Amino acid sequence: MDALENKSNLGKQIIIQAGNRQMLVNGQLTVLDSMWGLSPVLENGTIYVPARNMVRELGGSIRYKNGDQKIMISLDNKVLTTYVGSKKIFLNGVMKYVEKEPFVYDGVVWIPIRTLTNGFDLVSKWDQPNKRYVIYVGGKGQRWYEDNYTTKISDYYGSYYDQTIGFTVNYDLSWGDPLVIQNEDGTISTIFYQSDLLQISSYSDYMLSSYSDQEGLLLEESYEDYLHRANLMNGEIKEEQPGVVDKLYTIVEKDRGAIVSYIVFFKEDQVGVIEIVAHEDIYGKDKEVLEEWKRIMRTSFKIDGSVG
Repeated sequence: MDALENKSNLGKQIIIQAGNRQMLVNGQLTVLDSMWGLSPVLENGTIYVPARNMVRELGGSIRYKNGDQKIMISLDNKVLTTYVGSKKIFLNGVMKYVEKEPFVYDGVVWIPIRTLTNGFDLVSKWDQPNKRYVIYVGGKGQRWYEDNYTTKISDYYGSYYDQTIGFTVNYDLSWGDPLVIQNEDGTISTIFYQSDLLQISSYSDYMLSSYSDQEGLLLEESYEDYLHRANLMNGEIKEEQPGVVDKLYTIVEKDRGAIVSYIVFFKEDQVGVIEIVAHEDIYGKDKEVLEEWKRIMRTSFKIDGSVG
């Protein structure tokens, strides 16, 4: 029920990255421009996007007059008007200045992404180390992952709080802020670090369950049944001391040249999974990151006893 309710309230999350023609829309991989293969461009600290494609993805409409190079964008009952080469925008007729101006290249109008997010008051987040931009549009109310889920605790470390399943863990600021991905089914995935040889991530899930006024919560599948359904029974499984949760498992398996490690914990019908996928021949920075993550998990990982 929680998953279905969350899905109806989601709205849209769009994640773009400089130089990457692929983007994530509610966790689904797609392309920003299927015809020409255009990707967001980072220039002098500003992300530019092909205006027509980005506005349509946001759910708006756009008109461009080639004669006077006028751009008119409609979204959420607001109209933003600007001109190629101009730092002025008019939002429902009220003028304000922006830092960068749109430009035209090879017949395509490019617009700073901040002109769209700031102009239409969209919640957004810029991840400098990974050159990623996260945008939220629509939905009912603000979700925790749209804004405040990280806290800087020193010059080197931040603290991440996952409110879906309820856990806290530190992370190295040089990795960039954890990337929280809103999935279409209402669940949440988080990427802490990602490269060709190493990925550190987490996700939330639900056991099959039903509710009864007389009997309370009835779980229709056991913890082991869930592990089978989620394909988590293929490695070495250890049942750990659960602490504040109902059940806690660690799982290690080998999969096509990689070592995959899981921490799986259950809280009533909710499931939290920490997943580490490391290439067997990991080296260099990735190996250092893996060792650092192990240390961070030992010293800072804490599960919240309440249900998220």
